[in-house]
Amino acid sequence: MNIEKRILVVEHDPNFQKAVVRNLKTKRYKVFVAEDAEAALRILDNEHIHVAIIDIRLRDHSDPKDISGLELAKLIQPPVAKLILTGYPSHKTVRGSWKEAGAIDHVAKQDGPKALLGEC
Repeated sequence: MNIEKRILVVEHDPNFQKAVVRNLKTKRYKVFVAEDAEAALRILDNEHIHVAIIDIRLRDHSDPKDISGLELAKLIQPPVAKLILTGYPSHKTVRGSWKEAGAIDHVAKQDGPKALLGEC
């Protein structure tokens, strides 16, 4: 039995969001999209999601203190796997992604959308 993998992409940048969704759909994943934490939580309440790909800065990408994506990740419980995206990778971000939010991995946006699939 082939189970369709269902992925939630939580990303506020429309261009990056479209690129991520396009790459995931080429691999035949069922993709759900949210631009903020509230929309993501609604989707999680109504759909069976396998993986959540979450931008670390959902409120204000220019605010270095914005960790709203990590706050969202903390609310998402297993069995949903969490992957954190950021355009501002740092040791603190990586530690926060894994230790505090329980993420399975951390991907720098600079590596491009294909990095999510291990294609870079």
